[in-house]
Amino acid sequence: MLNPVINPRKSLLKFDFQLPVYNWYYPFPNEEDTVIDTTEALEAMPPSSTQGRRALYFHIPFCDTLCTFCPFFRSSHYTAQEKTDAYMDALIREMKWKASFSGIGQVPVDVISVGGGTPSVLTVEQILRFGEALHGLFDLSRLQEFTFELEVKSVTRDKLQAMKSIGVNRVSFGIQTFHPVYRQVFNITSTVEQVREVARMAMDIFSYVNVDMIFGLAGQSLDDLLKEADQAMSLNTTTIDFYPLNYMSASLKMHRLFKENHLQPLSPATKISYRMFLDEYMRAKGYIPINGYSYTLDRKSHSQRVLIDRDPIFKYHDLLYGYETDEVIGFGASAVTQTLHFSSYNSNTLKIYMEETYQDPLQLSPLTLGNKECPEKGIVYFPYRGVLDKSRIDWERVPGETLEALSLAVAEGLVEETDNQYELTPAGWLSYVNLVYYLTPDSGKRWLNERIEQRIAEGRERDEVQLYESVQEGVVAK
Repeated sequence: MLNPVINPRKSLLKFDFQLPVYNWYYPFPNEEDTVIDTTEALEAMPPSSTQGRRALYFHIPFCDTLCTFCPFFRSSHYTAQEKTDAYMDALIREMKWKASFSGIGQVPVDVISVGGGTPSVLTVEQILRFGEALHGLFDLSRLQEFTFELEVKSVTRDKLQAMKSIGVNRVSFGIQTFHPVYRQVFNITSTVEQVREVARMAMDIFSYVNVDMIFGLAGQSLDDLLKEADQAMSLNTTTIDFYPLNYMSASLKMHRLFKENHLQPLSPATKISYRMFLDEYMRAKGYIPINGYSYTLDRKSHSQRVLIDRDPIFKYHDLLYGYETDEVIGFGASAVTQTLHFSSYNSNTLKIYMEETYQDPLQLSPLTLGNKECPEKGIVYFPYRGVLDKSRIDWERVPGETLEALSLAVAEGLVEETDNQYELTPAGWLSYVNLVYYLTPDSGKRWLNERIEQRIAEGRERDEVQLYESVQEGVVAK
């Protein structure tokens, strides 16, 4: 098991290693789960608002080109409109079927996210058809955020206008890097001018536009990173996200191309120093962090330095990495549904999803697992949000190891406790990914370790993780 040690000294570098970056959704499947009937699970959902928040997620798996860093289910075989029409037929069948259950169709939705893949490959007509089904099947009376992901080569002004007409109020697209070598390694085929043009169009139409950037790439210099930040800031989008590269979920092709280009992984000390300097650089340029990875222009002109300003926030991520009672209802190939009592996993095979799923409710393909009650979820995911509302946790049911880890995180300055909530400190934000792992119960840690080791065995090169030698043995994650 990975063994993060907390440094007892007064330092921002509270962990002696950096966790290998790997995407996951908690809680994980385990041997205690029971496979349950999907229809019965949906019928048991209460026909009233949950104690938490409700999100709908729609997965459009088609891409013009397949980026080598991307960990999500996607396909480049969409060139014939008949293919995307058939997929949208299946998606709307699933929407109609799930909406027929009162616990889904009658419960107000707070957030919608359409991702992929790249949903912008859809035609104007397909976008409008999707919107018509969405508004006709679900209660959107309290909808706050509706995000559409874009890929710049497939974006047109007409498509953006169609998105806005169905209620979209936030769009996001991945730039990842402006550097020609890394764009080649990642198989990014759009041009920088296309990126700039889409940013201009999107800002004309939407009040909230986000772009994604990746930092800490193998061989990347600090000067290169700051040039990347400057070019991203020049787009004047509402927010800019800076993510560390997900080495463990990226394709084997990306690992091979890094080696072929003689690009050596950065040391943990280099990566964390980049992250610290990037934060100061963005602040010096008039930006302010809204979480551990995202920045927005400081339009409030704060007179004093603030740690985090959660305005605006990406509400879908805030809910996805939320509390036990927050729910995500997934639609589309590979989509995941997570509710208070079960998790359901759609097929990640296009043929099965389009030709078999939801044609006959008796032949459903989703795998649905019960016994998913998870009182510690809000604590485990709290470092992604930065704030933990005490009133939303059933403390008597939380595993003792998570409570012990949270207590030690407070004692060692990673987390600050007030009467009503917990908040991350500067040291906590610097190590928020490690802290998620640290707060996870031992069974979850074992699940993650197995997946990371499996990825390495498949040929992915794990970059160095040890930041410094432990200064005090025996203070370990529980």
